[in-house]
Amino acid sequence: MCKLLHIDIPGTISLIGFDNVGLAELMDPQLTTIDTPKYELGCTAVNVLAETMKTCNAGNRVSKITALKPSIVIRSSTRKIN
Repeated sequence: MCKLLHIDIPGTISLIGFDNVGLAELMDPQLTTIDTPKYELGCTAVNVLAETMKTCNAGNRVSKITALKPSIVIRSSTRKIN
């Protein structure tokens, strides 16, 4: 859409996507993205599910908040701002 509107990326605006899908590298310009740690997310989900199943059988409910650290994959859709 930005190309159709003649908006320069990253000259006029910088764009960032989420989840680092393969399509991000194929875009023009290549899209900078936030990458979630998918493997760690899956392992954490399985562990929380297993713990929940154990405690639910005992009549207890467990609530757990887990924060996973994402990373940024810098490509050509962003630029440094002075």
